[in-house]
Amino acid sequence: AVSGNGGPLRVHWVYGALGAAINFIIFLGLTINHGYARVYNQMHAVIDLGQVVLFISFGMESAVSSASRHGFCDTRRAHRWLASAARIRPLHDAAALVAIALATIKHQHDRQPIGVFFHEKAGVFVAAAAALIFTSIV
Repeated sequence: AVSGNGGPLRVHWVYGALGAAINFIIFLGLTINHGYARVYNQMHAVIDLGQVVLFISFGMESAVSSASRHGFCDTRRAHRWLASAARIRPLHDAAALVAIALATIKHQHDRQPIGVFFHEKAGVFVAAAAALIFTSIV
């Protein structure tokens, strides 16, 4: 976490929504301009949507807390939900990162050795981050 407590990354809901919206717009742009005839476009869609899911995850606790503070939901229910979310988020976030990592490693649109290396390096980095998150819960 940004605060250094070792928990999942949490951001203000506005930043989570903004990150999710930006990645969804990128996903829509890919869909409209290129479609999914090629496997690497399908893999980029997995990456973009995985990032949407992560940004929603990053901001959801702030959103629920804010909704509770402003009377949009029951405070007791919000606290129970936040406790459940805190327990499942490390597994959820790690799974989303693994999907992004696999899509990054497996798709090929630049078959030059340096292009393959960079995609594999980036994917391994993301997979390592997922492993670190996962090991925090086992």
